[in-house]
Amino acid sequence: MYIDGVFFCGLDAFTVLERRLKVGGKISERELMTLVMDEEKNSAYNCAAKRLGYSLLTEKEFKAYLFGRRYLSEAVEYAAEKLKEYGYLGDCAYVKAYFNTYSEGRGDRGICYELERKGIDVNILEDFFAALGTDDSERCRAVAEKYMRGKVITDKTRAALIRHLYSRGFAWESAEPVIAGHFDRSE
Repeated sequence: MYIDGVFFCGLDAFTVLERRLKVGGKISERELMTLVMDEEKNSAYNCAAKRLGYSLLTEKEFKAYLFGRRYLSEAVEYAAEKLKEYGYLGDCAYVKAYFNTYSEGRGDRGICYELERKGIDVNILEDFFAALGTDDSERCRAVAEKYMRGKVITDKTRAALIRHLYSRGFAWESAEPVIAGHFDRSE
Protein backbone atom coordinates (compact mmCIF):
# COMPACT_ATOMS: atom_id res chain seq x y z
CA MET A 1 0.00 0.00 0.00
CA TYR A 2 1.29 3.41 -0.98
CA ILE A 3 0.20 6.65 0.65
CA ASP A 4 0.85 9.80 -1.36
CA GLY A 5 3.23 7.86 -3.60
CA VAL A 6 5.32 6.54 -0.67
CA PHE A 7 5.33 2.89 0.36
CA PHE A 8 3.49 2.48 3.68
CA CYS A 9 2.99 -1.26 4.23
CA GLY A 10 2.33 -4.54 2.48
CA LEU A 11 -1.13 -6.05 2.46
CA ASP A 12 -2.38 -9.55 1.86
CA ALA A 13 -4.40 -9.95 -1.34
CA PHE A 14 -7.34 -11.27 0.69
CA THR A 15 -7.34 -8.10 2.81
CA VAL A 16 -7.31 -5.91 -0.28
CA LEU A 17 -10.27 -7.79 -1.76
CA GLU A 18 -12.16 -7.97 1.52
CA ARG A 19 -11.81 -4.22 2.16
CA ARG A 20 -12.42 -3.40 -1.52
CA LEU A 21 -9.35 -1.22 -1.70
CA LYS A 22 -8.63 0.40 -5.04
CA VAL A 23 -5.79 2.37 -6.55
CA GLY A 24 -6.38 6.06 -5.94
CA GLY A 25 -9.01 5.37 -3.27
CA LYS A 26 -9.34 7.45 -0.10
CA ILE A 27 -9.03 6.00 3.38
CA SER A 28 -9.28 7.71 6.76
CA GLU A 29 -6.49 7.51 9.32
CA ARG A 30 -8.68 5.44 11.63
CA GLU A 31 -9.52 2.95 8.88
CA LEU A 32 -5.83 2.81 7.97
CA MET A 33 -4.79 1.93 11.54
CA THR A 34 -7.53 -0.71 11.75
CA LEU A 35 -6.40 -2.12 8.42
CA VAL A 36 -2.76 -2.27 9.55
CA MET A 37 -3.69 -3.96 12.84
CA ASP A 38 -5.89 -6.51 11.07
CA GLU A 39 -3.05 -7.25 8.68
CA GLU A 40 -0.65 -7.66 11.62
CA LYS A 41 -3.07 -10.09 13.31
CA ASN A 42 -3.52 -12.17 10.16
CA SER A 43 0.21 -12.23 9.54
CA ALA A 44 0.89 -13.38 13.12
CA TYR A 45 -1.78 -16.07 12.83
CA ASN A 46 -0.39 -17.37 9.53
CA CYS A 47 3.18 -17.36 10.86
CA ALA A 48 2.09 -19.19 14.02
CA ALA A 49 0.01 -21.76 12.15
CA LYS A 50 2.96 -22.52 9.89
CA ARG A 51 5.28 -22.91 12.91
CA LEU A 52 2.83 -25.21 14.69
CA GLY A 53 2.87 -27.40 11.60
CA TYR A 54 6.43 -28.40 12.48
CA SER A 55 5.90 -29.23 16.16
CA LEU A 56 3.71 -28.44 19.13
CA LEU A 57 4.60 -25.53 21.36
CA THR A 58 3.59 -24.54 24.85
CA GLU A 59 1.74 -21.24 25.10
CA LYS A 60 4.86 -19.64 26.57
CA GLU A 61 7.06 -20.91 23.72
CA PHE A 62 4.42 -19.90 21.18
CA LYS A 63 4.26 -16.33 22.45
CA ALA A 64 8.04 -16.08 22.72
CA TYR A 65 8.31 -17.24 19.11
CA LEU A 66 5.91 -14.57 17.83
CA PHE A 67 7.44 -11.82 19.97
CA GLY A 68 10.81 -12.88 18.59
CA ARG A 69 9.38 -12.32 15.12
CA ARG A 70 8.50 -8.78 16.30
CA TYR A 71 4.72 -9.05 16.28
CA LEU A 72 2.71 -6.70 18.46
CA SER A 73 1.24 -8.11 21.66
CA GLU A 74 -2.32 -7.59 20.39
CA ALA A 75 -1.53 -9.66 17.30
CA VAL A 76 0.14 -12.38 19.40
CA GLU A 77 -2.88 -12.63 21.70
CA TYR A 78 -5.22 -12.74 18.70
CA ALA A 79 -3.24 -15.58 17.11
CA ALA A 80 -3.08 -17.50 20.41
CA GLU A 81 -6.81 -17.22 21.03
CA LYS A 82 -7.69 -18.20 17.48
CA LEU A 83 -5.41 -21.25 17.56
CA LYS A 84 -6.75 -22.26 20.98
CA GLU A 85 -10.26 -22.00 19.58
CA TYR A 86 -9.34 -24.39 16.77
CA GLY A 87 -7.61 -26.76 19.21
CA TYR A 88 -4.08 -26.33 17.86
CA LEU A 89 -2.67 -24.62 20.92
CA GLY A 90 -3.12 -25.52 24.55
CA ASP A 91 -0.91 -26.55 27.41
CA CYS A 92 -3.09 -29.54 28.35
CA ALA A 93 -2.76 -31.05 24.89
CA TYR A 94 0.97 -30.29 24.93
CA VAL A 95 1.43 -32.10 28.26
CA LYS A 96 -0.39 -35.17 26.97
CA ALA A 97 1.62 -35.27 23.74
CA TYR A 98 4.91 -34.68 25.58
CA PHE A 99 4.16 -37.45 28.08
CA ASN A 100 3.23 -39.92 25.34
CA THR A 101 6.43 -39.12 23.47
CA TYR A 102 8.98 -38.89 26.28
CA SER A 103 7.65 -40.97 29.17
CA GLU A 104 9.41 -44.22 28.23
CA GLY A 105 12.56 -44.41 30.28
CA ARG A 106 11.85 -41.24 32.24
CA GLY A 107 10.25 -40.57 35.60
CA ASP A 108 7.26 -38.37 36.31
CA ARG A 109 9.40 -36.01 38.39
CA GLY A 110 11.78 -35.41 35.46
CA ILE A 111 8.92 -34.95 33.02
CA CYS A 112 7.29 -32.41 35.36
CA TYR A 113 10.57 -30.54 35.70
CA GLU A 114 11.02 -30.30 31.93
CA LEU A 115 7.43 -29.18 31.40
CA GLU A 116 7.67 -26.56 34.14
CA ARG A 117 10.82 -25.25 32.45
CA LYS A 118 8.85 -24.97 29.22
CA GLY A 119 6.28 -22.78 30.98
CA ILE A 120 3.51 -25.25 31.84
CA ASP A 121 1.51 -24.30 34.93
CA VAL A 122 2.01 -26.60 37.94
CA ASN A 123 -1.77 -26.99 38.36
CA ILE A 124 -2.08 -28.38 34.82
CA LEU A 125 0.67 -30.90 35.58
CA GLU A 126 -0.91 -31.94 38.88
CA ASP A 127 -4.28 -32.41 37.18
CA PHE A 128 -2.72 -34.43 34.36
CA PHE A 129 -0.81 -36.81 36.61
CA ALA A 130 -3.80 -37.16 38.96
CA ALA A 131 -6.04 -38.06 36.01
CA LEU A 132 -3.38 -40.45 34.70
CA GLY A 133 -3.65 -42.36 37.96
CA THR A 134 -0.51 -44.44 37.46
CA ASP A 135 2.90 -44.24 38.99
CA ASP A 136 6.21 -44.56 37.25
CA SER A 137 7.44 -47.64 39.15
CA GLU A 138 7.13 -49.95 36.13
CA ARG A 139 9.12 -47.55 33.97
CA CYS A 140 11.65 -47.26 36.80
CA ARG A 141 11.96 -51.04 37.00
CA ALA A 142 12.54 -51.29 33.23
CA VAL A 143 15.23 -48.58 33.30
CA ALA A 144 16.93 -50.19 36.30
CA GLU A 145 16.95 -53.65 34.72
CA LYS A 146 18.37 -52.29 31.49
CA TYR A 147 21.07 -50.35 33.33
CA MET A 148 22.08 -53.30 35.50
CA ARG A 149 22.06 -55.84 32.68
CA GLY A 150 25.36 -57.70 32.80
CA LYS A 151 26.61 -55.90 35.91
CA VAL A 152 27.48 -57.46 39.22
CA ILE A 153 25.52 -56.02 42.13
CA THR A 154 27.93 -54.22 44.44
CA ASP A 155 27.67 -51.11 46.59
CA LYS A 156 29.34 -49.16 43.80
CA THR A 157 26.96 -50.34 41.04
CA ARG A 158 23.97 -49.90 43.35
CA ALA A 159 25.00 -46.27 44.03
CA ALA A 160 25.53 -45.76 40.29
CA LEU A 161 22.05 -47.18 39.64
CA ILE A 162 20.51 -44.76 42.15
CA ARG A 163 22.28 -41.83 40.45
CA HIS A 164 21.16 -43.09 37.05
CA LEU A 165 17.52 -43.35 38.15
CA TYR A 166 17.63 -39.85 39.65
CA SER A 167 19.16 -38.48 36.46
CA ARG A 168 16.29 -40.03 34.50
CA GLY A 169 13.78 -38.17 36.69
CA PHE A 170 12.58 -40.93 39.00
CA ALA A 171 11.66 -40.00 42.56
CA TRP A 172 12.92 -41.95 45.56
CA GLU A 173 9.39 -43.28 46.16
CA SER A 174 9.57 -45.04 42.79
CA ALA A 175 13.22 -46.02 42.87
CA GLU A 176 13.50 -47.34 46.44
CA PRO A 177 11.15 -50.36 46.06
CA VAL A 178 12.81 -51.31 42.77
CA ILE A 179 16.28 -51.11 44.26
CA ALA A 180 15.30 -52.87 47.48
CA GLY A 181 13.36 -55.60 45.67
CA HIS A 182 15.75 -56.44 42.87
CA PHE A 183 19.17 -54.94 43.37
CA ASP A 184 20.10 -55.51 46.99
CA ARG A 185 23.57 -56.94 47.55
CA SER A 186 22.11 -59.60 49.79
CA GLU A 187 20.43 -61.37 46.86
